[in-house]
Amino acid sequence: MNEFTVGDGRYQVTLKLEEIPGGLWAGLFGGDLSHVGAVVLANPRSSLSGEGESCDLWTLHLPGHLDHLVAEPMARRLCTELQIPISLTVGIHLDNATQQEIELMSDHCETLTEMLLEIRRTQV
Repeated sequence: MNEFTVGDGRYQVTLKLEEIPGGLWAGLFGGDLSHVGAVVLANPRSSLSGEGESCDLWTLHLPGHLDHLVAEPMARRLCTELQIPISLTVGIHLDNATQQEIELMSDHCETLTEMLLEIRRTQV
């Protein structure tokens, strides 16, 4: 299993990855309390416009949890660019988070997405 971390203390976010036959399992956790808040399954397909690639998403999230707001764009981007099925579980929680802290955590998630894609690009 591969693991990548961005940030420190309560602002730390970790992406865990396991390549499996026919896809990629990923877990994104961090903040004050790591947990399972949302699960997204993404499957690649051709764009409905006929130009480029896209993917279908199926999302489950626990009531009151907003983890899907990070999970969906990350799963969509990984699936579309890598063209493999993605299963992504996300659980990031910050107690009494300010808008600035939420934006910081979102930036960390985007950084982890970029890190993974860059690694995959260099492996091809």
